[in-house]
Amino acid sequence: YQRRVRGDMEGYSSQLMRPVLHLDPLVIEHLQKYFTVPHLNKILESIARPPSFTTLRTCFGTSRDELLYSLEVYLRENYVETAYRLKEIQLKYHPSSSSSSTPNNNNNGNDSGNEEPSPSTSTTKDKRMEEYDLSSTRLKLPIPHPLLKDVVMFPIFGPFDFQPIYPHVYVDQPCGSSVILGANIFSVGIVGAAPFITFGDKVSVFIDVDGVLLKGETREIDEKGRKVFIGNGIAMSGRTGFFSSKSGVGVQMTERVWNTPSLNNVLN
Repeated sequence: YQRRVRGDMEGYSSQLMRPVLHLDPLVIEHLQKYFTVPHLNKILESIARPPSFTTLRTCFGTSRDELLYSLEVYLRENYVETAYRLKEIQLKYHPSSSSSSTPNNNNNGNDSGNEEPSPSTSTTKDKRMEEYDLSSTRLKLPIPHPLLKDVVMFPIFGPFDFQPIYPHVYVDQPCGSSVILGANIFSVGIVGAAPFITFGDKVSVFIDVDGVLLKGETREIDEKGRKVFIGNGIAMSGRTGFFSSKSGVGVQMTERVWNTPSLNNVLN
């Protein structure tokens, strides 16, 4: 069953982001008493990667078919609305960057940047749904669990071969783990960011694995610490807003190394 799901991984790169799990040498020595080296290496590589699925269980009298239908409608509408909103942000604040990979860095990083444009009234929600070609996206819809009749699953696909070509944003480990499971980046999880980031800029996101950055730092993580690239996104506030806001999305992820739908607000 998992082979069938994994066979649908368009853009999957088996060579990208080979994760390594670092354990205490004494732990490794103990495990080698019970596993051969190739078997142990395979185990360590497997548990260092994200799970294959995110699962939801039905409750409160909702049938699985009803849940699947509601989730599909919500995810499709949310995906399209987000895509249009981000496109409008790019066109309004960075019209040149919509056709170029070079970010716009013009305001010295002092933009608190919560100036998000309101959704366009020229295109209705239904019209946007009709116009948007979801078949060309990486949106993956939930599927029924093959054995558990009250469970639905969201496949997690990846790793995808995106490149960290934009100004860097660093997040802590809990935030990074949530991003891998489909979340966007809330400002409270950001620990460092390049200078001069403004609202609407494209950014590349890394996990500060060893926690070497102090809150608000601008420096890059060098050989003294480890970092893991998890994808690219669009800044939903300026750099100052990352560290002055205690709530709200700081970065909307658009290109995830590990891709699964965001379930934020899905219970609403």
